[in-house]
Amino acid sequence: MEIQAYKVADQRVWPFPKQIEKGPGEYVVKGRLHRLHFEGPGKRFIDSGVISEFNEFVFFNRTPFKKGQFQIVIQGSDSLSSPSLGEGYQLEVNDNGIKIVAESYVGAVWGLMTLQQLIRKKKNRYVIENTPLKIVDAPSIAYRSLMLDTGRQFLPVSVIKKQIRAMAFNKLNV
Repeated sequence: MEIQAYKVADQRVWPFPKQIEKGPGEYVVKGRLHRLHFEGPGKRFIDSGVISEFNEFVFFNRTPFKKGQFQIVIQGSDSLSSPSLGEGYQLEVNDNGIKIVAESYVGAVWGLMTLQQLIRKKKNRYVIENTPLKIVDAPSIAYRSLMLDTGRQFLPVSVIKKQIRAMAFNKLNV
């Protein structure tokens, strides 16, 4: 288990995926994520907020808008998370581009969170290291949560929004 964790730690992905395969190369991300990159019956649930959050977090809105080489396939048509809904995804990065295949809308969001963690800025370029890369992941626990006790301690809305973003980054679902 330590060997696998070490390999994943090299890739800077949190939480550790179930499976990761990586190569010696580097992929240059040439454009932003766009609504047109989504396919499958679950694509209707992707809203502009998910796309803009991704682009803002990764590119700080400083890269010119150009449709990148992304493909996100959402196989299921359910919108809400539940224990019976698969949250798994497979992320592949190779010379053809970046592809995420997810069981559901939630799985696609988790795949995008992992992709956010992989993209690094390197000499005025956005790159993904250790390509070709393949990550297969799904939660091992149905409910992953955090409790904010706002009844005993007042928290401003801005703090709660930051906490929700941090929860999504860590792939918590409740």
